[in-house]
Amino acid sequence: RLLSLDVCSLEDVYWLEDSTARHVIDPKDFSAWCAARQSLPTGKEALLSLKADLWSTVVKNSKHQDAWTWGGMLVVSVSVCGLVTLAAMTQPSLAPEAKHSLLQYVTGKYLHPPSCKVEWGWQEPQPVGETMCFTVLCYQRNGHPYPVCDTDQLVVNITHGTRKISAVLELGSGDPALAHTARVKFTVRTAGLYIISIMIGGAHAAGGPFRKWFAAGRPAARRSRVGRAPAALVCTAGRPRQLHVHPRDQFDNPAPLATVPSEAATVQRAVCGRRAQASFEARLLGPARPRKLLLLLNNKHLMLKDYVLKFIPKRVTTYRLCPSTKLTLLPRSGAGPGGEFTLEDGAQAVRLYAPQRDLLAAAFTQLLIANCGGEDSFKNKQEFFYSEMRKAHARHPHDKLPLRVVRAELVRSSLRATRHFTVADWCRNFDITFQGEQGVDWGGVRREWFSLVCAQLFDPRFGLFVPFRDSPTALVHPNPQRPPHLKLKHFELAGKLVGKCLYESALGGSHRQLVRARLTRSFLAQIIGLRVHYKYFEQDDPELYLSKIKYVLETDLDAEDALELTFSEDVYDASGRLLHTTDLVPNGSTIKVGRSRDVGERSLRVEEAM
Repeated sequence: RLLSLDVCSLEDVYWLEDSTARHVIDPKDFSAWCAARQSLPTGKEALLSLKADLWSTVVKNSKHQDAWTWGGMLVVSVSVCGLVTLAAMTQPSLAPEAKHSLLQYVTGKYLHPPSCKVEWGWQEPQPVGETMCFTVLCYQRNGHPYPVCDTDQLVVNITHGTRKISAVLELGSGDPALAHTARVKFTVRTAGLYIISIMIGGAHAAGGPFRKWFAAGRPAARRSRVGRAPAALVCTAGRPRQLHVHPRDQFDNPAPLATVPSEAATVQRAVCGRRAQASFEARLLGPARPRKLLLLLNNKHLMLKDYVLKFIPKRVTTYRLCPSTKLTLLPRSGAGPGGEFTLEDGAQAVRLYAPQRDLLAAAFTQLLIANCGGEDSFKNKQEFFYSEMRKAHARHPHDKLPLRVVRAELVRSSLRATRHFTVADWCRNFDITFQGEQGVDWGGVRREWFSLVCAQLFDPRFGLFVPFRDSPTALVHPNPQRPPHLKLKHFELAGKLVGKCLYESALGGSHRQLVRARLTRSFLAQIIGLRVHYKYFEQDDPELYLSKIKYVLETDLDAEDALELTFSEDVYDASGRLLHTTDLVPNGSTIKVGRSRDVGERSLRVEEAM
């Protein structure tokens, strides 16, 4: 109470008036307070002596108090530990991992998912068309069998691409010796890669999730097809004609005419492993002497490695495993699985020979299809992308995030409102409010904001993106000569808005957002990490491609009647007056575009100039 009146020492007592002290001191103690205050010495030295005497008295009286405190603390600590241990052995809530008691947790007598095993009832590669069965063996942490029941939260999820496969789960058995088993049955009709996840109490079983590959069955005549040309098929008597037959099994899966078990197992190991990776020997063909290489194939890229002194690895080049990387098989000169092939991703091309070319092509195709989520079609890629986005939606909350913008300054206010947003904030559901306007955002206001801000950012008049030519249908790309007031943060806002539209569109319905911008193929290639190729300009800027790029590729530039071209670009104004010349390479205005040794080198020089 005295501290509330800023009375912290005996000196402060002199300045405390009785009228003030009467409000904080109990009335029955007030007379004692007044007597004690009047008995205080008035001299400074006497007051210091009184302080010393009081402190000595406090220290002497605290010895027994401290001893009692430490002893009491020891007794209380031992009592609490004993009570907690006793309660943990009887209350499961204090030991949730043990499910029953702390004693079981210490002795390991509880279900432990990493100790559980799976026994597969088939050998790979297994053809489709049969009901497959596998057994989950449940064990305790101490290694003893665990009798599984419904309360153990054993869940089995089987997926093929974006499809979920139904399965039948049977727990336990009438035989007490098999009470720790759980049998799972499911039927396979479609060939391909299946992901099997076995969750026990929210944790994966040992080795999970599992990747299992099921091959197509034997070809069925009723399902097989004959490839036909789009025009009328004309056959001439006495003259052979080729027909393409597409064999299919009874479930309409593409079926091979002949299957070698060892080859199928090699492809399966390359595709289905947890760290899917396969290696193939090859020889690099070219003008120089062929040299041996090692091709490393995984689900991300195809890497070509050379070994210096036969044991020091050196990377030659790398190709991303994506649809833009083309593996083309060349005609085989003799019998056997080996042969020549080419690898090209639009920027670099190599010609190779591999003794196991067919296996390499099969593994490459299967991994490429797996990355696309199934068949190599736009609709299937879109569904695969949306399914992956929906998985991301499940990991982030969808609560509303208020966003207040000004319609007259849409880009500036939107940039200011979102400048401190994290990735989790961008995943939330925006609740848009235009300043000075009344309305509740049920989806329409958010859609209007997306449409207006994207239209303004990608408008060529805004200056952030420009087209290659003046046309309403021209494709746009980042403006290399943007105005000074447009910074990199504006490009960042445009990219985040495009990502937000794609993220929201995965939910479909009212969440689907459209970006009114047609980006160039060369810019899209840079966004997804692909190399820019001069062929992209055939669609980005047809005039540039026909007038210069195609002319360079198809014309003998060393001829007398050929145009004299240099690695430079003339910039003109609207009236056709020459403004300046820009070098495409260092000192490009002095370097003449001449004839290269082959088309590959010529295309490489064109790419450098572009």
